[in-house]
Amino acid sequence: MHEDNAAFYCSSYMFERVCDMLSAAKAMRTSGFEGWSSAYAGLGRCFLVLCERSPRLRSVGSSAGYQSRNPFDSLSGFFTEIKNGRIPACASEFGERMPDLSDGYIIEHCRCLIRSDAIKTLSEL
Repeated sequence: MHEDNAAFYCSSYMFERVCDMLSAAKAMRTSGFEGWSSAYAGLGRCFLVLCERSPRLRSVGSSAGYQSRNPFDSLSGFFTEIKNGRIPACASEFGERMPDLSDGYIIEHCRCLIRSDAIKTLSEL
């Protein structure tokens, strides 16, 4: 599959404390995460929404033709069926993985702290 037709796999993680989100970001950057990332706050918690382009995923939902270079440009750009997902497991060491499709709720109802490159930005703090 040509990269321009690749789907995005998005996953979200919840953190009880800001320091846990910072630790996860540092670990993910060290592990080589190169996907898109955004940070949010709401409901007394912090959240990371992580997306990676993956031609090994099957897109689902009405957004199957989604072609943006940044998955955060549209709330409908969510893809959930994992096939060899590459988002590092280290995020789960510091926070809790949210159920699939939680990304949409977080993006819509929580305050955006860092719109893009959150892993890079947070890991440098």
